[in-house]
Amino acid sequence: MKKSVIYVILLIFIILLLSSCNDNDDMDVIDDIEQYEDAADIPEPIMVPDFGGTMVLSMRNPKTLNPLLNEDETVDRVLSLIFEKLFILDSSNRPLANPALAYGYTLSADARSITVHMRDNIFWADGTRITANDAAFSIDFLRTNAPANAIYRRNVAGITSTTVTGGDIRINLSQPNPYIGYLLGIPIVPQAFYRNISNTHARQMNPVGSGPFAVSDFIQGRELVLAASPFSVREPAFIQTIEVRILDSDSQDLNAVLNGATDAAYVFNRGWSRYANRANIRAAEFVSRQFDFIGFNFSRTIMNSSYIRSIIAHSIPYNILINQIYSGEAVLSPTPVSPAYLLYNDSLTHYEFDLERAAELFDELDTDDITLQILVNVESPERVRIADILTANLEWLGFAIELYVLPANEFVERLNNGAFDIFLGSYNLSPDPDLRFMLHSTNVGNTNILRYRDAVMDRFLQDVINARTEESMLNAYHTIQNYIIDELPLIGLVFHTSALFLGNRVQGFPDTNNIFSNIEDWYIKTREIGGRHGY
Repeated sequence: MKKSVIYVILLIFIILLLSSCNDNDDMDVIDDIEQYEDAADIPEPIMVPDFGGTMVLSMRNPKTLNPLLNEDETVDRVLSLIFEKLFILDSSNRPLANPALAYGYTLSADARSITVHMRDNIFWADGTRITANDAAFSIDFLRTNAPANAIYRRNVAGITSTTVTGGDIRINLSQPNPYIGYLLGIPIVPQAFYRNISNTHARQMNPVGSGPFAVSDFIQGRELVLAASPFSVREPAFIQTIEVRILDSDSQDLNAVLNGATDAAYVFNRGWSRYANRANIRAAEFVSRQFDFIGFNFSRTIMNSSYIRSIIAHSIPYNILINQIYSGEAVLSPTPVSPAYLLYNDSLTHYEFDLERAAELFDELDTDDITLQILVNVESPERVRIADILTANLEWLGFAIELYVLPANEFVERLNNGAFDIFLGSYNLSPDPDLRFMLHSTNVGNTNILRYRDAVMDRFLQDVINARTEESMLNAYHTIQNYIIDELPLIGLVFHTSALFLGNRVQGFPDTNNIFSNIEDWYIKTREIGGRHGY
């Protein structure tokens, strides 16, 4: 096939240029924000931590301050200052029993239960003792009383019951799950305080936890005030007071931190990176669980051709995805295992954008009369742009392409009905890296919308379930990722990233995806040595 690759590159450039002119700005940021000098121009002072000071945050107006009933993510982030979770993730996203509540855990040989060994002599903010019964109550409350949209409701979907023996709580599972620790990052609340689900609204809005901060005051619709808790087992916090302002939107959160009205804001809207280099802002970037990918309909004969899938894989310009399509707010990932996870195989060989190789594979097909239907939802401008580029490249190769850019409801309907060959989609993945919902044969007709059936993949997925050591689990996940690259049941694109913006008044930086995990080490800047204000 004698065609100019330069022609296709020119098409891609035109598509990107036109798309960028029509991008919607998701961040309704006010226009009169001061244009600050580059942070690199300011000499770095030495900060001296002192106890005291007030940090200012923001959240939505809460319907409840009970973390087991709450459905709002901004409220949940603030509640993580008040309540400790049973499990936490370390900097490699490895699950650990939270040392503020427990000193370890034991997974049963069949992975059908996990026993968490609770600490003794730890206390709630009201001075009462924390026990294993509180942990059991919290899990059972989530299972039976939490609304469907509660933040942590789906974490307990695979739990059947709990049993308390002395200071231990055994959590029983409906099926083997060696990575149950990923799902046990749930807040633990005092049974005595929350036992009655119909307890008064005042009690729901005046929570008692065991975290580094406790509620000092709350004015509905205006402000929540937290004070450092003397009962926390963490090191004493430098910051003594946190004021949480009630704001109406993510854009208001962003405006407030950019203008210095608040000290921190978690931002995940498209376009956040344009503000990350301001001199009055420090940004901690996180890999989110939102995974964009290209999926195939394996119930259609044409998509069972490894040649067709390889042609598509070579027709995607991976080299421009991050900076030109996702504005630097994503990381490449060829599989649905996050690069932020210990389980990620960083030695994977990625497919490369190579239209000449794609043309060679196309010439080896038995026929050149092939029509492919591609679906993408209009609400995602990034995936629409990728779909436009993919369509142009596949048409250049000789495919006939029917591209459907649909509103979300029609997009989902066609996916469910199997009315597609290829789709560009996205999953907001669970905290646990269980891929069976997406790739296991038993989930065809349910959550496996690819209609993908492969006995080898099923066996590899079962190897993960059978893993009992970190080494065996790493090996199992690396095998799965290599198989995904070889067989292409899907083509991974990116994981989106988000960020915590911090104003310069607060010194400190999150060390994990739990943005306040080391809040006790943060402090309010009161003295500097060196820099512009040195002495």
